[in-house]
Amino acid sequence: MSDFYAVFPFGTPIIQGEIEGDLTELRGYSERVPGHLQGKHSLSNTDPRFRVLEKYPKIRDEIEHKFNDIARGLFNYDYEWFITTSWLTITSKGDRIHGHKHYNHPWSGILYHDEYYPEDLPPLIFDNPTYDSKGFQLKAYEPFNPYTANFFLHAKPRLLAFWPSDLIHSSFEFPTDFIRRSLPFNLFPRKLYSPSADSSVDIDWINDRK
Repeated sequence: MSDFYAVFPFGTPIIQGEIEGDLTELRGYSERVPGHLQGKHSLSNTDPRFRVLEKYPKIRDEIEHKFNDIARGLFNYDYEWFITTSWLTITSKGDRIHGHKHYNHPWSGILYHDEYYPEDLPPLIFDNPTYDSKGFQLKAYEPFNPYTANFFLHAKPRLLAFWPSDLIHSSFEFPTDFIRRSLPFNLFPRKLYSPSADSSVDIDWINDRK
């Protein structure tokens, strides 16, 4: 037996849990963005569909509260994170989500707010940033291992997930008649934040300037 063993020191977190609040109103919202349009530059920067959680402050506040608790507990972040953009998507038969990431934010997330999702729905696929950055690649081993494989996030009722915004994610084409609905969002820190004094940023410095 070999005396060698592997460690994976450079972890990329994808954080999962459940939301407890009342999602009834959110399920009835009709102004949704087709999944294949996410990230398309043809959409207006002032499109009100991308600020949907401002209409549902209780749900917004619960998501923010959960992420702020997680950020303090896992990363010792105490920056008062808040949701900026948020939108409701629909993905139906023949649709697929093209590979994309979310710019101008450190963290992103998704809420699966419907009461039911079939188990055979195509998952949200996160590209492995470690393996994908290599200039030479071999076929990835299965089952999942942290070096070679992508990560699949399967839709479940009330599932709430967070991930670093630079992770590229996508989906396969949907072969089913079931319409998958979800709520993606982005998070940004409100307070002064900095790894060092010469890299400090506080958005109030910009907003308060006359």
